[in-house]
Amino acid sequence: MIIFSWQKRTVAENTEIKKKYTEVEAENVKLRQAIEENTAKEYRGLVILEQGEENISTEEVSQSPVNSNDTSERIVSQCEDIPISNISDNTPNSNSISLEEKEENEFLDSKYKEEVSKEIRERNREAKLLISDDVLINSGQSHKKKTTQDIVQDVFDFTTTSPKNHLNFVKNDKYLEICLAE
Repeated sequence: MIIFSWQKRTVAENTEIKKKYTEVEAENVKLRQAIEENTAKEYRGLVILEQGEENISTEEVSQSPVNSNDTSERIVSQCEDIPISNISDNTPNSNSISLEEKEENEFLDSKYKEEVSKEIRERNREAKLLISDDVLINSGQSHKKKTTQDIVQDVFDFTTTSPKNHLNFVKNDKYLEICLAE
């Protein structure tokens, strides 16, 4: 079997692409592991920080002598343990919503959903009406077409059965009248 140069080139490109793909997949695995480790570290740091805050009581603070050097060292060591992404200002947590606010939000959401569903139903009704109007118009036109065909057939039959009679056609606003000429 003869292998052309373009076939060799595509085979080489395919192997090169497969190699790059495996490298990218390996890098993705490493990055996922690093993200998981960082998330776990951040979580552990938060848990430790929260536990430390719970253990400190106001009595211990008031009884212990204040040493400014010791306090600043503790603050620095705590700050080094906390990732920057976990630092926030002392504003109240925006995720904490009172029960009344939750109920109000649920009520407003339900009302909004009802309005949207009403609008959808209305649009569906309008679409059905348009379709039914279309069907009525089309059936009306087919009825007119049949009526016209019946008239033509009657005229044809009349002229073939009695060749002596002459017909006059009178067009009114909506109808075509056929009159016998006398």
